[in-house]
Amino acid sequence: MWNRRKKNMMTRLTQIFGIEPTGDHELRNEEIGYFVTYAPKEKTVEIRINTFVNPYTQDVEKVYQERIDRISAFTEVCEDKTILDMVNIQANEPSKLGSMQIVVTIEESWATDDVLTRLKDIIYQLHSEQVPNESLVWFKSEYNDNICYFEGNLWWYPKRAVIMGEEEYERIDFSDEMNYDDEMCYIVEGEYDQMEYYDSFELISSQEFQNIWEKTGKSRNI
Repeated sequence: MWNRRKKNMMTRLTQIFGIEPTGDHELRNEEIGYFVTYAPKEKTVEIRINTFVNPYTQDVEKVYQERIDRISAFTEVCEDKTILDMVNIQANEPSKLGSMQIVVTIEESWATDDVLTRLKDIIYQLHSEQVPNESLVWFKSEYNDNICYFEGNLWWYPKRAVIMGEEEYERIDFSDEMNYDDEMCYIVEGEYDQMEYYDSFELISSQEFQNIWEKTGKSRNI
């Protein structure tokens, strides 16, 4: 009975969201940025939605509040108002670089085709409003007690960096295999998604980063 219920729910989720399961209990849509997990023991369906805004052109906190309100409002159009008590919506604080994850947990008994379809439609609406995944950001922040400069995308991957070495600044191009320092790049990649939480974090323009990048290449010092 338990296995049949699990199979039926996973089949329904696959049909509604249009993606094949990546495991016994989960579906992933990496392109859109959402994950659907069925927990048979807890009898819940959890949907994690990764969303982004452009921190240069949009008010990050305002946009995210609007998105949370929109997801919360979907329950108001559901036929049975008691679903309000069966849905839990949570979100972390929006990051300075424009990302936030919204988590919607639904009791299995209320995870009807109608409810799940409405949520899927909202997810795709949000995705259509987002900046492209390849959009770059530029910022300076603290790294190993030094102020360093980064160019990267909103999926938390650095493209280029200007990092303080022992005596001088050094450039790192993460696509340049000829000059790829495995140890340094491993450290930077591991720290990149934490840079915005340092007190010294500051968004800069693409031109400011490019000027620093070019100057470093010529003089090996700033």
